[in-house]
Amino acid sequence: MSARVALEDLKSFANKGRVSDLARFYKTAPGEYGEGDLFLGGSVPQTRSVAKKHQNLELPEIEKLFNSPFHEARLCAAIILNLQFKAAKKTQDRKKIFDFYLKQVRAERVITGTLLMYQLLGWVFI
Repeated sequence: MSARVALEDLKSFANKGRVSDLARFYKTAPGEYGEGDLFLGGSVPQTRSVAKKHQNLELPEIEKLFNSPFHEARLCAAIILNLQFKAAKKTQDRKKIFDFYLKQVRAERVITGTLLMYQLLGWVFI
């Protein structure tokens, strides 16, 4: 599996009719917090189905999704990390996912950060 295949799966749900609504909702105009964000027009449930299908992607492939200009690809990456974090049994595996996530946040690749933040930070403080 690869990020390329996951992105193709996301693109299969593209809906041009939803793009302008999503852009307005996520404040993508110049000077707004989501400036420059691009959308395919897929729904969150569709994105979740792609994430579940690709939940075993390696971190370098997930990073490619975080680097995508498409909001849905970055959301998919965050959902995949969430699935991997929940499935991780060892502390060292959870730490690896947590450190990787923080790297993405520092690089400002995670607009959808709150999706994971509660679970990852809760783990750190327990």
